[in-house]
This record gives sequence, structure tokens and C-alpha cells, in this order.
Amino acid sequence: MLKSISFTFFIIPILYVCFYLNAADLTKELQKREDTQAYQEAYNFILEEDWQKALSFFEKFLVSYENSRWSDDARFWSCYAHEKISRSMEEAFACYENFIEQNRGSKWINDAKSNLIRLGKELSKSGKVEYEAKIQSFVKEQNEEIVITALYALQSMGDEKALKELIKLYEGNQNKKIQEKILIAIGNFDSPEANDMLMRVAKREDDINLRKQAIFWLGQNAESQKIINGLLEIANSKTDSQVKEQAVFAISQAPESLSIPALINLAKKNSDSLLREKAIFWLGQEADSKEIIEVLEGIVNHDTDSHIREQAIFAISQATEEYSIPSLVNIAKNNDDATLREKAVFWLGQNAEGSKEVLNTLEYILENDPDRKVREKAIFALYEASDESGQSLLIKIARNNKDPFLREKATFWLGQGAISEEVVKVLQEIAMTDKKRSVREQAVFALSQVENNLGTLALIEIAKNHPDIEMRKKAIFWLGQSDDPRARNALLEILKISEN
Repeated sequence: MLKSISFTFFIIPILYVCFYLNAADLTKELQKREDTQAYQEAYNFILEEDWQKALSFFEKFLVSYENSRWSDDARFWSCYAHEKISRSMEEAFACYENFIEQNRGSKWINDAKSNLIRLGKELSKSGKVEYEAKIQSFVKEQNEEIVITALYALQSMGDEKALKELIKLYEGNQNKKIQEKILIAIGNFDSPEANDMLMRVAKREDDINLRKQAIFWLGQNAESQKIINGLLEIANSKTDSQVKEQAVFAISQAPESLSIPALINLAKKNSDSLLREKAIFWLGQEADSKEIIEVLEGIVNHDTDSHIREQAIFAISQATEEYSIPSLVNIAKNNDDATLREKAVFWLGQNAEGSKEVLNTLEYILENDPDRKVREKAIFALYEASDESGQSLLIKIARNNKDPFLREKATFWLGQGAISEEVVKVLQEIAMTDKKRSVREQAVFALSQVENNLGTLALIEIAKNHPDIEMRKKAIFWLGQSDDPRARNALLEILKISEN
């Protein structure tokens, strides 16, 4: 709605915006062409075997086009140029090593691996024996990945020995990345033996990431009370908070008959407030029963942690309207904590459209709640309703409420949602007649915000005829921000009248 401050040149910003919007796609296309051209220019030096220039150009390319589709190509050729310049075989080895780590999906990955092994052997022959160990470790990792893939393929074909081999491979391995891949493979086995192995890792493994990985797959396989009990044991233990949070998430993935009782247990009894909050969140995703709503209401009314109570209100709001609206209405009307009433009112606003129960509750709150913030939130909730009933109540408040603060807020939101001449007339009436200047000024601003310039004529009328000169000045200011030709003409007319 707001445009250039000068009405004399009001067309210029419009042309600029149009040009900018039309140019956006063109700019992206030009950038694509630029990075392709820059990559090709650098790659030409590879073809010419000018390694120094190739390295320099690829390094500049990666600074300018870090996220380009050619970035992994540029990183590989930078390593290749490093190697050819022979600054240091160690640097080239480290470059390939870093490339393999960060670009595992690149089409150059196999070339980088071959070059890494070749350089490692040369460094080892030159007396740097530590590179032999690096090569062996790297080769072993590649071989083990092939073994894992083969074992998983055998499992898919029904081979019962594959799981035992994977468990043996996990227990005899020290490479965390390989162990993580093994856990993924084990997690895809549908068997008690696989789940027992995952539970052992989840409870006893030293590495947190491996424990989280095992817990994740337990959640995908959580079809028994035995698994749920194991996850509850982890969640209630004194272990790392990340591990416990993963256990709560894993419980939430189980069938409702298993997950809901466990989540209720955690939400009510766990000593860790953050964990209770997580359990409440996941309960909210399943809150389509009277039992769950009653549990959440109990937490709202009795939990000692304010964040937990607010999380419970949010969880209630996620239920279907059949359960959420009556519960939120009760909290909004009757809870002793103003902050909780405010939260309930906010979430009622998300369900206000077409609901008489919600609209009646919001009107009741506006007339009876002792806390101004709660009443203000109810006005916003009426705006969120975005239907005629909500708008009618906003008009009623803007015209008649005894509290000028609430009249001002209702007037503001009327301007944000106004799409009819009726609302424009109401705003003009408020601008002309309200006893409080702040409310009158808010009405003028609200007219400037009405879509499709529906408020322009009302602003012109105020600018010309309002008995309060300050109100006329406000209207003139907002006319100056408009892109409506009628506003420009009116301002020119006002200037002529002033000159005379």
C-alpha cells in the first residue's frame, strides 16, 4: 500500500518495482550463464595443462559461485591442479581426502578415490609411512561398505545369516561411519534379534550419534511393549538429553495403543521439563480422544512449569475442533493465569471462522476479562476469523467499546481486513467522530491500508473537511503515500486552495 513519499513522482517506484519483478528471473538466468562461463574458462586451462592458472581460476570460481551446480567439479579439478603443480603431495592428498568427505554424491568421487590411493602409495614409498595406514583404512572402509551392501541384499532375499554377520561386523569395527551404516541395515531387519541388537546399542554405546541412530530404528520397529519399555527406560534415565529426546520421538512413532500411554506417562511424571514438553507435543499430534484432552487439561491446570502449561495448550489446539474448541473455550474463560487465557484465545482465533461458539467466547472475553492483553488478543482473534461475523464484532468494538485502547486496536485490524465500502464508511465515521485523538488517527491510518484504494475518497474527504487540522495533516500524509491518481489530484487541488 505504501509507495514513494513524494506524490509528484509516485509513478517512479511503481515502474521500478515492475522492472525489478520482471528482472528477477532474468537475473537468475544470467547468474547461471555466468557460472557456466566462468567454469568453462577455468576448465580450458586444465585442457591446456596450464595448472597454475587453472588452480587460480577454480579458486576464484569457488569464492564467487560456492553454490553453483559446477562447484563439485571445480573442487575436484582444484585438487587435480594442486597435484600437477606438485607444491606438496601432502596438500594434494588432503585436498582429495576433503573432497571425498564433502562430495560423496559427486560424479568425480571414484576419480578422487583412485587419485587419493595413488598419492598415498607414492608418499608411503618416499618414507612417509603414516600414509600407508591411511590408505589401508580407506580401502578397508570401501570394502566394508561393499560387504554391508551385500549383506543387506542377502537379507532382502531371505538369508537369515546376514543379520548375524552384520552384528558381528558392527561389534568388530571401530569406524563410526561404518557402524552407522551397519545400524541402518540392521534397522531394516524385521526380527527380535535385530531389535535386541539395536536396544543394546541404544543403552550401552558410548557414541551419542550411534545411540540416536539405534533409537531411531527402534521407533520404526516399535510394535511391542518390550521395545516401548526399553525406550521409556532410556527417556527416564540420566543419560544425554539428545538421546532422551530421540527416545521420546521414537515412542511417538509406535502404534497409538503403545505410544499414547507411554507419552502420557512421560508428560505427567518425567522429572525433565524439556522431556515433558516433547512428550506433550507428540501427544498433541494424536490428541483426538477425550482421554488425551483430559490429560492435557490437567497439565494446563496443575503443572508448575509455565512453558509446559503453554505447550499443553498448543497440543490441545492441534486436536480436531470437536475436542479442541470446548477445551480452549474453558481455558480462555476460566483459567486463573492471564497468560494461559491469552494463549487459549490466540488458538481459538485460528478456529474462529464460522464457529458461533468461538465468536461468542471472544465477545464474552472482550466484555468481561480483567486483563487488557487478553482482550487485545481477542480482537486479533476476531481479525483472524476473516468472515462477516468476526468483522461485525470488530466494528461493534471499534465504535462502542468503553476502552479507547481496544477501540484503537479494533480499528487497526479493521483496516488490515477491510474489503468493503461498509468498513470504509465505519472507519471514516470513527475518524470524524471518536472522542479520542489516538483512535481517530488510527482510523485515518486504517483507511490508508484498505486494499484496492477503497479508502482514498474517505481520506480525501478528511484531508479537505475535517475540523481538526492535525487530522487533516495525517490524511494528507497518507494520501502522499498512495499510488491512486485520485490522491495525487486531490493533493494538487489542496495545494491550489492553500496558495489562494
